[in-house]
Amino acid sequence: MELSQDHSGEITKRRSVAGLKLIETSYSPQTRLPKHQHERACLCIVLRGLCHETYPRQTFACHPFSLLFRPAEESHSDYFDSGVTRTLIVELDGSWLNRVRDHDVRLDGPVYADNAIVKGLAARLRSESQETDTVATLAIEGLTFELAAEISRCAIGGGERTPAKWLSRVKDFLHAHFSESLTLTDLATVGDVHPVHLAREFRRYYRCTIGEYVRRLRIEFACSELAGTNIPLVEIGLAAGVVHQAHFSRSFKQITSMTPAQYRAITRAC
Repeated sequence: MELSQDHSGEITKRRSVAGLKLIETSYSPQTRLPKHQHERACLCIVLRGLCHETYPRQTFACHPFSLLFRPAEESHSDYFDSGVTRTLIVELDGSWLNRVRDHDVRLDGPVYADNAIVKGLAARLRSESQETDTVATLAIEGLTFELAAEISRCAIGGGERTPAKWLSRVKDFLHAHFSESLTLTDLATVGDVHPVHLAREFRRYYRCTIGEYVRRLRIEFACSELAGTNIPLVEIGLAAGVVHQAHFSRSFKQITSMTPAQYRAITRAC
């Protein structure tokens, strides 16, 4: 089996920063890469298109500005969907991984994350990777640490017990109705539990309040619309369930650390 130090496809840009190697690569439509391994661990960000990465026990459908942690020497195969796919790979050397582990960040297997926080960090990392001033080096290193911490949280969450069926039912309902005006009583009815019990169990399992969770779902929806459509910002905010544009922009920036317009500009530049 191939043990690769590089990444197949057309490499369009390389950069080395503080123990990190940033590699931008372009793949032709419907490219298939057979099982292979890489010598170094890396963080993988899809900038455009769709990549299916398959491991022995799972397949990840990697969407734009989602994040995949790929361990060193972990066997996997790849399929790149119709249309050109572009990726940003951040290779991590051993000393960098040791620094991460010194802060109790555990990255022991493949982990995938696709949420508003990750999308914001990934977009900012890509933007900083294009800068050439001395501050960019510090920014790139800091953002990579933040991405490693965020995906470590996802790894920890993924190893917990399965949520109760009623809690999964509430979560599914939120994903289907996040743009609507919901009350705790409405959601408690869906789960057939007391509102207080719902609020407590939701926070314990998902590590946030129901309101925070819904806000993130709305911003994740907005991220997809901003990157993939020409729909005006006001209409995207309304479709996400946010009536006031100022509130939409403020919530978006709180979660992604950039405005909707900035996010759209960065994702369109890829």
